[in-house]
Amino acid sequence: MTDYSFMKSGFDMLQPDDEEFEKNAVSVIIAYAENALRTAGMYVTHHKKRNGVTPEDIKRGMMLEMFLFSNRPGMAEKAREIRQMLF
Repeated sequence: MTDYSFMKSGFDMLQPDDEEFEKNAVSVIIAYAENALRTAGMYVTHHKKRNGVTPEDIKRGMMLEMFLFSNRPGMAEKAREIRQMLF
């Protein structure tokens, strides 16, 4: 039996050709990355013995941002600004 059309994953509901979806996704990802890098920079300033951002700082900034991103005030407006700037 080689016909696996009966198996559904649920991912076919996304329409990758939808330009609005892509623009919104890009703007949200950029807003997330901006906040994560800002947090990584704060780690360096608090350390006081380093003057550069390490990959570990970026990793920890991204991990923290996963928890804080949806609770940050004004993120929808920030994503809209990024979208207008890019597109």
